[in-house]
Amino acid sequence: MIILIITWLSYFKKIKYIAQTAVITALLVALGLTTTWFHFQINGIIFQIADGLFLGLICIIPGPMMLVAGIIYPMLLDLISGGFLFIPVSILVHVLIFVACKMLGKVITGYGAIPISALLIFIYVLYAYLLGLNTGTGDANAMTELVVDAVQYGFSVLIGLVIFFALNRKSFKRFIENQMPNPNLAKKPNQDEPTKIEPETPTLKNKDPEKPPTEPTPN
Repeated sequence: MIILIITWLSYFKKIKYIAQTAVITALLVALGLTTTWFHFQINGIIFQIADGLFLGLICIIPGPMMLVAGIIYPMLLDLISGGFLFIPVSILVHVLIFVACKMLGKVITGYGAIPISALLIFIYVLYAYLLGLNTGTGDANAMTELVVDAVQYGFSVLIGLVIFFALNRKSFKRFIENQMPNPNLAKKPNQDEPTKIEPETPTLKNKDPEKPPTEPTPN
């Protein structure tokens, strides 16, 4: 676990990876703002496109890029929309989704990891219930949030699976590996390579070990 964390942190040694993280985060924020401004909604339920893109890219992009993006973009969207009370739970949900999707993706691939990890979005239902306890609207808030999250769950999973299907190609994976190579912390020597034997330099040998070598006398 410690080695994995160190490896992930070593991704940020390269300025290029930091810039790519900023670009992905900005893209998610832009999609989220577009969804909010243009009101992609039915009966008051907003379809957040950014969450679907977030799900689809987790199993594609290596390293902690989507973890950082998953912390920043929901926080900015909540700040802009005025949902300050939802900032902590938004960060928690996206971090848990990232961890679950990364771990499950290694076992059951992204086609199973995306819909399972997206179930964590229903943490919002419990949070909405707790927010309404003091005012006596906990049950009503929870039911409303349940309907909203159920629709958003289906929409996000659909987009995530489409993105994963479109990008899960050998050519694109090769492109990602070239753009975001896995940093090797400890490079081990290649055992398959033959060892090079350097030729010995010739030395003057004295045939008689007891007699020192004689130097030529000048004429």
